[in-house]
Amino acid sequence: MRKYSFFLILCTALLVLVSCSKKKKDLNDYMEENREAIKAKVQMTLDSNDTAAVYNLTNEFLGYLENKDLDAAIGMLRYLKDGEEIVSLPEELEKTERLVLGNFMGLKYKIDELRFHKETDCQVRYTATLFETDDPATPNKVSFFIKPVRRGGQWYLTMADTMSDSTEGSDIQN
Repeated sequence: MRKYSFFLILCTALLVLVSCSKKKKDLNDYMEENREAIKAKVQMTLDSNDTAAVYNLTNEFLGYLENKDLDAAIGMLRYLKDGEEIVSLPEELEKTERLVLGNFMGLKYKIDELRFHKETDCQVRYTATLFETDDPATPNKVSFFIKPVRRGGQWYLTMADTMSDSTEGSDIQN
């Protein structure tokens, strides 16, 4: 009976090993055959230069706001036309952005979070401190989003609103 049990365990172990090596071979074959399709599913590659570029661009934008230079800040914003082309803000969107940013000019600005997903689906959340207060129950901050977009290896800031092409189909969950 002991020999039979040992033989059964040995056969089971061999069967598991053969099965695992076949699965590994099948997976390797699948990866090789579908390499291009797998590459296409990768949304975007980033390195530290991309992160630094977005931080620098955003900090420049926020610096203009902190210095009350609304024209320079709005001059940095771009529009992603038809999901492909980076252009200056259309007149209507510039007016809207000027109104929103002008009404919420802060004393200080701070980047809260950067999120990268795709070249046309990234997000920066920043907070504006509107006024100083010692009362923790008095709300004095408001948060905004802008959408960095990478085209041709260069980063641009676009608006995060419902009228911009760059907001279509965002996969980023807030």
